[in-house]
Amino acid sequence: SFSSSSPPEVVQKGMYWLFEGNLEFFRYDDFNKQDLMQLKTGPKLILGEYKRNFLDFTELSIYPRIRFNKGESPFSFDQIVDNKVIELNYIQHLYGPLAIKLSGEINLEEDITKDDQFINPVIDLSWNRRAYNLRLFYNFDSETGGLKFDIYSFNFKGSGKNF
Repeated sequence: SFSSSSPPEVVQKGMYWLFEGNLEFFRYDDFNKQDLMQLKTGPKLILGEYKRNFLDFTELSIYPRIRFNKGESPFSFDQIVDNKVIELNYIQHLYGPLAIKLSGEINLEEDITKDDQFINPVIDLSWNRRAYNLRLFYNFDSETGGLKFDIYSFNFKGSGKNF
């Protein structure tokens, strides 16, 4: 499937259920602390095999996510927010190695404005090859984007033996 952090694999079609949980403990120099428990679960549907040249792969995932946090960060940018969201991801193979990914989150918090209901919308255009991946992405909320290039190592285990 389409991924920016792992090497290519054979596409496994079907419906899957993801469950993810994590704990994070943040400690700051001024003795403030912030603890986080995050749970995320939901379906992922994969159609196609990514073998033909045109529209041969689609992935759709919907993951409700809830965060429980305790404590506060001394930095406003580091405070844990958006505790109740639904993550949406859509990936579509376009042509050859070209694919597009659209993602975002529906904010379910009670005290939000209408402008904050759909957050972190990202568009990601990628050129996917077996040995590398080139991505052009843009986040509309933070107005940030970039170019990312991954080279896959094919189980590279170090710099080799000394001789």
